[in-house]
Order: sequence, then structure tokens, then C-alpha cells
Amino acid sequence: MSFETGDPGDTMTVNFTGNNPGDELAEEDILLTLENGEKETVDQLDNVTLESGEEDQYSLIWEIPEDIEEQVYDLCVESESGIDCFSDPLDEFTATIYTGVEFLWEHTHHIESVYEIYSTNEVVYSADRDGLLVAADVEDGSKIWDNEVHSNNVTSIQESNGTVYSSSWDDTVAAVDAEDGLVIWQNENHSSSVFDAYKYNGTVYSASSGQLIAIDADDGSLIWEEDPEDTYSQIHVSNEIIYGATTGDEVVALDIDDRSEIWRHSEHSDDIEDLYESDGAIFTCSEDETVVAVNADDGSLLWRHELHESIVYNLYPSDGVVYSVERDGFLIAADAEDGTFLWESDAPNQQARSVHQSNLNVYVGDTSDRVTALELVEE
Repeated sequence: MSFETGDPGDTMTVNFTGNNPGDELAEEDILLTLENGEKETVDQLDNVTLESGEEDQYSLIWEIPEDIEEQVYDLCVESESGIDCFSDPLDEFTATIYTGVEFLWEHTHHIESVYEIYSTNEVVYSADRDGLLVAADVEDGSKIWDNEVHSNNVTSIQESNGTVYSSSWDDTVAAVDAEDGLVIWQNENHSSSVFDAYKYNGTVYSASSGQLIAIDADDGSLIWEEDPEDTYSQIHVSNEIIYGATTGDEVVALDIDDRSEIWRHSEHSDDIEDLYESDGAIFTCSEDETVVAVNADDGSLLWRHELHESIVYNLYPSDGVVYSVERDGFLIAADAEDGTFLWESDAPNQQARSVHQSNLNVYVGDTSDRVTALELVEE
């Protein structure tokens, strides 16, 4: 492969030949693999685009981030027989080491505790215990829109392809337009409080007491409904597997097609408060004040950390770091590989209930009705 390199802030062009002649490659087929083993497809990256040429010739146009100094990347292409990696690295870089956060801004557009939060590079979406959804500008926290979509506590919020999906104790799952907050659809197939929902590949999966439901993400129609033996308080879907945290202390992996059990494990001693899959690991936090990582394939324990001193309500793994927040207000960052301590901040200074990270910022929602934006700072 041939490539032109540049410095941070410049543009790098990588030219290569597809390894499946005649099969057109898409951005979701191209993976960039970091030295630490993390993988991201081009469609997941804001700073990389794919251009196609003649006779299986392609170019990756990479806007090199200002905050990247040095890191090793391999170029991989998914094929029917597996993932093929080219042997040549694109360039050698070392990722910036972040050692903490600094206060950016806070907003008080909510009048109740902010239990859910989700951020993109441009907008921070948050939801509170009264059912209000708020969209705020990442630059200064100014309100873009708000809408009381639900009539009770919101239990999940997620933006995908211009739509914001949410679930609530009002027994509904909803979809609203990300630009103006207007309701697109609201599903009422649940017969009790919806504990969690997650959108994956055109379907929104949601869980309530004794119910697991799949909803069409475009129109809100019911695809299927099951009455599992377990009640799932948290769910996450990836790699054709539904991961659910039971209302006790177990995590269960289910086949997405027939919901048959793949594995089950119990690494917590109290109720699980949040669950997220990233880079082949399932991360959970619990009322037992711990954060745990297990292998997504078989549920075997990878690591456990006991860095918190109160209930850990929410977590979010991103770029090799697991961010978690606790009742006593602390935000803790741990290495996603082994759970070792990286840094902590008491910037929320209140009972923190939700956390998300994007665009070099960390966003925290708390019981004082605030959303706080914190900027990652370098060593």
C-alpha cells in the first residue's frame, strides 16, 4: 500500500487495493486497528472518509486530530472468510495521555434529576425523572430544544442517524427527531415500566418486568415480544447478541435470533445499575460500588475495580477508558484494558447519575438537575 503522511492537524491520504476483486467496499467494511487492539470502522469515525477509484482502488482521507501525537494503526478489510489485515501500518503515532478534566460549562434546563445522558460531537441529549428530553449545544450548553416526551422517569436515551430514542417508567418507548425534538412515534406495547432500551441495526430492543420487546426503529411497530424467565433492568445489543442485566446481579447473553442463552455470569454482589459492551468486553457497575469487565464471548472475568466508595450509577467506555459516576459525586476514569485507576474528579459535586463522553469532553448529569461539561486535559 502507498500512503502520504502529515502532522497532527493535517490531512493524510492512504491509497490501497481492495482484497476482494469485484466486491465494492463500504465504510463499514474498513477497520482501523490501534496498537492496543481496539477496532473502529470508518463509518464510526468522524475524521476518516472512504473514496473509491477504478479497479478496486480506494483512498482513505484522514483528518489527523490535533490531539493525536503518536499511535500505530493497521488497515483491515472485512471479508466473507474473516478479517484480513494489511501488514503495513499507516503511520506511527502515540495517543495523548489525559490526566483529568477541567470545567467547561453547566446547564440547568431540567427541573428534575438528570438520569440519562448521551452526547455527539455537536449535541448533548439529556433526560430527567419527569420525562423531559433536552438537546443542548456542546460548545456552551445553550438549549436547542426540549420536549416532555414522557410522563415519568426516563430510563434510556440514545441518538442514532438523526433520531433520539428513549424509554420510560410510563411504559413507553419513543423516537423523536434529533433536530427539533418532535415525536416520530411512541410505542405502548409494554405493560409496565420500561427499564431500558437500545437501538441496534434498525431495531429498538426494550425490557420491562417479564417482557423483552423488539420494535421497528423507523415506525415504532412491534416486531416480536417475549416473556423471558428473567426480568432485565439493563440491556445492550452488539455483534448479534443481546446482553441483559437481570434485576438481581447476573448478566445474560442471548442469541439475537431465537433468544437462546449463550452464557450467564454473576460477578456482582448487588443490583447492576448499568451495562455496556465495547471492544469485546461487557462493562457493568453496581450498587456494590464496583465496576466489572467480562469477556463478551463467554462471560469470563477480565477485571474488577473497587475505586468507588458509594453506589456506581452509570458508566461509559470510550477510547480505552471506562468513565463511571457514583452517588457521592465522583467521576472516575479507569483503563478499559485492566481496570487500573487513571484519574478522578469531584467536578459534578452532587449525586452523579449519568455520564457520556465524546469530542474530548465528558458530560455528567446529576440530581441537582444539572448537566455539566468537562474537558479532558493532557498530562
